[in-house]
Amino acid sequence: MLQRIVFPVRALCLSPLALLFISFATWAKPVASGLAISDTTAATADSAVVQKNKLVLTATLGNRMSFLGRTSAAKTPFVFTDLTYKTKQGLWLAAATYQVFGSGSTIDQAELAAGVDFTVAKKVTNSLNYTKFFFASDSVLVNASTSNMLSASSSLDWQYVYSSLTYGYIFGQSNDHLLILSNSRCMPLTALLPSIKGLYIEPKVSIAAGTQHFATTYSQTVNNPVKGGAGPGKKPPIGGGGTTTKTTTTTSSTGLQIMNYEFNLALLYLRGRFTFEPYARYAVPVNLLPDDTSKASPFFGSHLYYTF
Repeated sequence: MLQRIVFPVRALCLSPLALLFISFATWAKPVASGLAISDTTAATADSAVVQKNKLVLTATLGNRMSFLGRTSAAKTPFVFTDLTYKTKQGLWLAAATYQVFGSGSTIDQAELAAGVDFTVAKKVTNSLNYTKFFFASDSVLVNASTSNMLSASSSLDWQYVYSSLTYGYIFGQSNDHLLILSNSRCMPLTALLPSIKGLYIEPKVSIAAGTQHFATTYSQTVNNPVKGGAGPGKKPPIGGGGTTTKTTTTTSSTGLQIMNYEFNLALLYLRGRFTFEPYARYAVPVNLLPDDTSKASPFFGSHLYYTF
């Protein structure tokens, strides 16, 4: 989901070199889009470079979906697609879909988003955006109760570290406040591999805090046998001989708490209009609600971007 929430910049990776514009959603965004708060981020070219309107297509393949480190009990390997159009003035529109393999749904999650990125100082970039979420009726995703999100972020390039602070407000079926701080640095690998041009590495560490009305909803199905049974030699009643009761329990946390620590390592390979980015991240969810069985887990995947 959240990948729009961290839409601003990966400027430290590309801006100093004035290479190109990259955009991807996340809450692979991942979020993550920001919140990642993701599983998703974005990048813009340096302000010294002539800005142009950009259309970016993103495809992501991942082993499991998560929301602030929280995962569903079901396995959720997924494919994510995103199309983002950004004007040279900083306005952008995006549409994205997630499909979980084996879920039975054509589309498990869809997003429509709009926002603006703007610079207030040479090394400070801000972003404001709104995202509308749509989920399949039988979605197994942890964040399936989220409907809308407003987010604002500010990013600062410290030269050696690129820091981003993001605030997100989720509203609709559940109302939550989220706060994410991330620190990263994208570095060229030309010194180690001079024969390979356009290769970069980006380590990132982030911490997320928030409320947890969006979680934890779980369902248990209990088969209740027919009283007295069908009897020897008798056919069971139509319907299988019992009734099915579905009980749904929801718990939430209203206080602002640390929710997730995340460590991410990505490689970026730039080749013409294409950018390939395999990644690995390790999420450590904390302050879990009583019924949440999420635990520290590794996540793997890759992004492929094409800029028209």
